[in-house]
Amino acid sequence: MRNFLLTILLFWSLALFAQTPAYLQYGIEEGLPSTLVYCALQDQKGFIWFGTDNGLARFDGNRFKVYGIEDGLPDPEVLNLFEDSQGRLWISCFQKRPCYLKGGIIYKSEKDSMLNKIDAKGMEHFFHEDKDHGIWITGTDINAYYCKDTIAQSFNTKQGDLGRIPILLIKEINNRILAGNLRGIYDFSVPTNMTMVYNNGFNPITFLPSVYSRNNEFYFSQGNKLVKVEIKENGFNEEWHKTNLPDHQNRISLIENEDIWICYPDYLDGAYKYRLEAPLSSTPLNLLKGKKVSKIFRDNKKNLWFTTLNSGVLALPENAAIVYDQSNSPYLSSNNITAISMLSDNSLIFGTENGNIYLLKNGEIKKHLFENGFGPSQVRQLVPMPNDKWIAVMNKSLYTQAKTPLGIKSFYRNFRSNPYLIGAPKSVFFDSNKLWIAHSQGLFYWNEDEETPYKVIKHKRVSAIGKSHGGNLWVGGTEGLLSEKDSFQINWGKKFKAISGRIVDIKKADENYIWVATAEYGLSRVHVKNGKVISVEAINDFLENKINGIKSLFISQDGSIWLATNNGIYTLNDKLQVRYFNETDGLPSNDVNAMVVDQDTLWAATVAGLAKIQLSQELSQGNFPTYISGIQYDLNGQNFQFDLIDRTAAFLNIPSGASNIDIQLSGLHFKSAGKLTYQYIEEEKLLPLQWLTWGNLVNSFSQLLTGRCDTTIVTDTHRYFGVNAQSGSFKTKVSAISRDGAMSLQPDTKVFTILPFWYETAWFSLLVVSMAAFLIWRFIQQHNAAKKFQRVASELQLQAIKAQMNPHFVGNSINAIQQFFYPPDPIRASQYIATFTSLLRQSMYLSEVPFIPFSQEKEFITDYLDMVKLRFEDRFEYQISEADKILATTPFPAMILQPILENATIHGLSPEGLSIIDIVFSFNGQTLTCSITDNGVGIEASQAFKKNKKGKHQSKGIDLLRKKINVLNKMHSLDIKVDFTDLSTFGNGKYGTMVKLTFSPRKIPLPSINQ
Repeated sequence: MRNFLLTILLFWSLALFAQTPAYLQYGIEEGLPSTLVYCALQDQKGFIWFGTDNGLARFDGNRFKVYGIEDGLPDPEVLNLFEDSQGRLWISCFQKRPCYLKGGIIYKSEKDSMLNKIDAKGMEHFFHEDKDHGIWITGTDINAYYCKDTIAQSFNTKQGDLGRIPILLIKEINNRILAGNLRGIYDFSVPTNMTMVYNNGFNPITFLPSVYSRNNEFYFSQGNKLVKVEIKENGFNEEWHKTNLPDHQNRISLIENEDIWICYPDYLDGAYKYRLEAPLSSTPLNLLKGKKVSKIFRDNKKNLWFTTLNSGVLALPENAAIVYDQSNSPYLSSNNITAISMLSDNSLIFGTENGNIYLLKNGEIKKHLFENGFGPSQVRQLVPMPNDKWIAVMNKSLYTQAKTPLGIKSFYRNFRSNPYLIGAPKSVFFDSNKLWIAHSQGLFYWNEDEETPYKVIKHKRVSAIGKSHGGNLWVGGTEGLLSEKDSFQINWGKKFKAISGRIVDIKKADENYIWVATAEYGLSRVHVKNGKVISVEAINDFLENKINGIKSLFISQDGSIWLATNNGIYTLNDKLQVRYFNETDGLPSNDVNAMVVDQDTLWAATVAGLAKIQLSQELSQGNFPTYISGIQYDLNGQNFQFDLIDRTAAFLNIPSGASNIDIQLSGLHFKSAGKLTYQYIEEEKLLPLQWLTWGNLVNSFSQLLTGRCDTTIVTDTHRYFGVNAQSGSFKTKVSAISRDGAMSLQPDTKVFTILPFWYETAWFSLLVVSMAAFLIWRFIQQHNAAKKFQRVASELQLQAIKAQMNPHFVGNSINAIQQFFYPPDPIRASQYIATFTSLLRQSMYLSEVPFIPFSQEKEFITDYLDMVKLRFEDRFEYQISEADKILATTPFPAMILQPILENATIHGLSPEGLSIIDIVFSFNGQTLTCSITDNGVGIEASQAFKKNKKGKHQSKGIDLLRKKINVLNKMHSLDIKVDFTDLSTFGNGKYGTMVKLTFSPRKIPLPSINQ
């Protein structure tokens, strides 16, 4: 009998011990300030708070925000927490007055007049909010307090039977205020006259009892006793009294539905879950054995949280994965589960790397169905057969339970003795009475009517076998995909690259399609017809993130395809939507060898154990909040950090010069264990008027016109702006995205304004431009004034020169008149004087204008030369050439040729014979040239004669001409040049002087031309 009981006890312990949920664990390395955690609470926003012996910690699923003494906490040891309807987080610290946290600020008695009236310094305090939003504060002090608005009223609880036993909770039931403590229940409706309404009979001195309330029920536990008391309108009803708990000091931590969770903080017993049925379940679920569990609660997404006094915080997601490995399943000889399959009775078989095969049924692992006796031989594949039988493919052999078509003994004997089968089998495919074997030596089939295998493909490594809907057999190996239809002659991998690699698995897909997985190119959907490959679709070409490292395929009942890879498990539906499973979902390792999907359960064979993951849980629908939780930046060598959770304003100004700006993001999807991505949408808005920049104006209006915002997918919890961020005002909208692709329906929006330096603003640039424009305008104005003054001066100078030239011309002409009187020649004298008078009138007129049309200049020099000819008669001739080719309106400097002609007629006449002056004009479109040539003695001889005759002499007319040219060039940049050439210097027997005048008519301002 004793052995029987021990066997039953061992069976139950193994059955429970063999299932280890996949916990999420948080300790000091994850940011928790201590591994000793007293209490926990989820606030209205969704954050989870933990009270530790080293501060208060707020958790967002990824990071902890810690409040300590420096933040205003009266003591780092936080024993209890409570949040009221106003969002105040009440805090009980060890032997300190209670305080509360609101808006990121901790309010203590020094800051709050209401708290200052509470003189409660007990070890621990408890809080309750009534329907009028008043706060009751009780605890290990002799007084209870009622706080509302700014009033705090004290009640002495040292009365009657209550004694000095503290009130642990207050509950409003049937319009009565009831107080529960270690001895029972008291009517606290009139605090000054408390009366006991129920005595639990416990002795709080022996064991410290635990009190818990749910609805209109009170629960008390002490030692191994548990009592449930239901409060009635006219009394109470002790519904049951049970005694099946471990005989330790315990704490009722959570009651939900018909389950009660009890923990033992002072013991390494972990947590127990009992059914609230009569009697209590004798085999409770015991979790976290070896942990000192202090508090258990379930968050708003049904994840279960455990705080401990020695191991930090552990979370158990709803429908958490169960892991079978050597630590909880003594039968297992290895954690590397290499193959898995499900039989028709829904029992599971799986094999390990060392060749052992196990059966898992009803949550229990049975001992070996097969223990390899031929040395290490990995189980590659397990194939179900009729009547719950199966075939195992191992590295060195095949094994089967089936008596037909192959017996176990003959199977081994023939396999090991047949020279064709020396090598390693890779995969099998059972079809009717024929067993196909993919082998390192080729492809075989074994018929039940034959005793030896028949080799179909020789000396080619075959690794995968599958059939299409038409019944055609497809095989694959290291050389691509082959078809039975053509006797495996055509390698379709040579025509389609996606199926040219090492094929690891083949599965039937829709009609005329098969799935093919290769080690090199991933998964492909292959269109086949009549044993031929029509087309191939490489699935990675359609996925944002490629799936590689595939080890095996599985097609579930709904047609979804499952991929076991060395980086987790992927599943694709008919729309190629991907869902991903990894260690966060409970896989003991991301290196997965195979898997089986049975309705709502995923069984995964990994290198670190067997995992059971529930798929019935609904995908996240986005009903979780997103927060822009914080920001930090560097400024003037200091780092500034700001918590934004309690910041009510949606606007935040970042000062000029801030660098390394880092915005912190949070998504309260605790099941994802921080493995979230974020959609970050940024829209630039106009800066405040005084801080406008041109870049901000351009970007703002550009986004306004296009309606497009900058959208970024952030793969971690930080949005880093780099060392130097562009100034601007950015409206930021952030939505967290869970691992299953659901986007948060509660995004967070904030406006960040990065202020520019004053010198970066549009106003400063406008000021600079305005000042520059003013200075340029002032400079131009001054320049024009100076130029005008210079022009006036030049014109005066030019007039002065002309004034000198006219008397010089007049003097020379009058001197010439004298020759008509000795001997007297009144007729010629009269003609000369008439011509002279006409020229004098013209010169007086032309001296008033700087430029004249070419026709006027030509007329003037013609008249002048006619006057000279009148003087010298037959001894003088002149010739004007090419003048008709120049437009009459071409601008010409007034009287610029007269001094040259005058000098030629005075000093350039031939000493003997006929004197000739030849004038030639030319114009090439840019430069007008006038060449005047005489046949006199030349420049050198003339100057020598004048020197001998008069001493030092200069031609006054030529000097005035040069001055005039300098003034005109200075005023109008005409590039007027005059060159004098003595023809006698060429040595060719010619004498005389050639004067060449050039200038640019195009540069003459038209308004200055006098028509």
